[in-house]
Amino acid sequence: MIMRIRHIFRVSLVVAMFVVWLLNGSCTQNDGHIGPVFGQWRMTETTIGTEPVHAYAGNVFWLFQNNVVCLREVLPHHDVDNRWGSWKWGEKDVLILDFSHGDELHSPDDKVYEPLVITGFVAGENVLRVHRLTSSHMELSMGNRTYTLKKQ
Repeated sequence: MIMRIRHIFRVSLVVAMFVVWLLNGSCTQNDGHIGPVFGQWRMTETTIGTEPVHAYAGNVFWLFQNNVVCLREVLPHHDVDNRWGSWKWGEKDVLILDFSHGDELHSPDDKVYEPLVITGFVAGENVLRVHRLTSSHMELSMGNRTYTLKKQ
């Protein structure tokens, strides 16, 4: 009888440990969920004034997590060019992207902390006005340049 109770206890303990493992393994955001901008956005269009930027092929993604932003250009053969910066909310309806960072692992020639040329952003802070932000669409502007993004 005691052997049977020990066996039931061991099986219950293993099942409980498995359930705890499953529940702990479900987190994928690493405390980086930062509201409506969290995740990956595809830049569907960028314009200067009223004219679309003709060189833009629809292949740039903006990825937001925590205070980090990655501008990712998908190149032929599925190669990617990642550019890293930080972001923060400014005053009302203002999003600030900052490309003034660096580290000891990358030389300035690596350009991983410079913005993508197609965006028109500069090294340092880029102040964007938020015209529309929903769970699936974002419209921004900086000067006479506009950016339309769709959540992926």
